[in-house]
Amino acid sequence: MHPPSALASGKIQEGTYWSGLSTPMIEVYGDRFSVDGKMDETRTQPISELEPIQDGIVFYNDQYWCRSDIPPSQARLEGYETVICTEKGWVSIKTPDPAAKPPAYCAQTAYRDFLVHFVRGYDDRTIETRHHYTWPTVEIRKAQSPHNLLTTLQKDDYRAFRLAIDRNWIYVATNNRAFDLPERKTTPADRIRLDLGKPQSTAFKTRLRAQRYAMLEFREVSEKRFRVDYREVTYANSQANQWIEASGASGAYVFEHRKGCWHLTQDLRNSPQ
Repeated sequence: MHPPSALASGKIQEGTYWSGLSTPMIEVYGDRFSVDGKMDETRTQPISELEPIQDGIVFYNDQYWCRSDIPPSQARLEGYETVICTEKGWVSIKTPDPAAKPPAYCAQTAYRDFLVHFVRGYDDRTIETRHHYTWPTVEIRKAQSPHNLLTTLQKDDYRAFRLAIDRNWIYVATNNRAFDLPERKTTPADRIRLDLGKPQSTAFKTRLRAQRYAMLEFREVSEKRFRVDYREVTYANSQANQWIEASGASGAYVFEHRKGCWHLTQDLRNSPQ
């Protein structure tokens, strides 16, 4: 049983909203809201900062939040990892069965499909993917010189994956504090429309809202390794496929085919721009 959502109201109701974890939470009071219950005047924000999606669901800080009177952690079902809030409401994420046959997107030739499920965090069967298909250690390296190892993080400590999906749009979460240096100022997230229809060569281009664009480029390093580079671009002519400028966040990820499926093994970072 999922946490109960808000009743139909036609407006953002007062109450507690959760993104899918026991913390953080959003509390709405009148025309103000706070994150993690901090309601003093210096920490509250106007309710206009919340985007209503449907009754009991709002969008804020690149996440969906569902209204519930109980924490999602208390609503987990046996055999489920957790519940998360989506644009359609609560979704129960199942814990992968280690004895189960690897799904079709684990095939060596299906790495594009795999990436979509990995970025979203769960697949079409609502089975958790992000944590499960991250290797026990993730190497942080420089994109310009991948042989240069900066550090190695344990899977449970790795919180810096930068790509996410919002309403079928993949975007670069440049506000991910686990990725950036504390003193670096970040810009709002940039959303990318993902189109897996007819990829041309190993790169496929994706249109960004408000006349902004981005590119994901796949590189088949070997039969058991692929690299996906992400970068923002400015489009000169959408009909002629002319790119005129690369700007903003960029980097790359390396995935290796191990134990029957793809796993994230390296996070390659460009120097801050």
